[in-house]
Amino acid sequence: MPPRAGSPPPERTRDRERTRAEILAVATQEFSEHGYSGARVDEIAERTRTTKRMLYYYFESKEGLYAEVLKAAYAEIRSKEQAIDVDHLDPVAAIRRIAELTFDHHEAHPDCAPLDLLIVLTNPVSHGAAAVPGRIVPDQQ
Repeated sequence: MPPRAGSPPPERTRDRERTRAEILAVATQEFSEHGYSGARVDEIAERTRTTKRMLYYYFESKEGLYAEVLKAAYAEIRSKEQAIDVDHLDPVAAIRRIAELTFDHHEAHPDCAPLDLLIVLTNPVSHGAAAVPGRIVPDQQ
């Protein structure tokens, strides 16, 4: 039921996970379009209707946000690869199947292709680490 005229607007509820997911979605677009150096935290905050301070609360720094974006992109494609049953395939067919999956993923998610390229170029360490320009940042969880 909509609020009656003259009544105060409903209070906005805070949803930590939703806010964090929205920030990551916008940051993924921003880093994909502009790279690490060109992406602006101010722009991410404005597009998520939050503040830089809130971004830093969730991610501590631009580097931390970038690491989380790369980690999410890396985890998504790796989880899809892990779901492929290659045990019954010969090595060439297995590699072909993984390459097809990767191609299909990039076609379905064109905004992630630049991030995936950055992951390859920066050679992140698996097992909970994400690449950040010039160093590897271990998982803080």
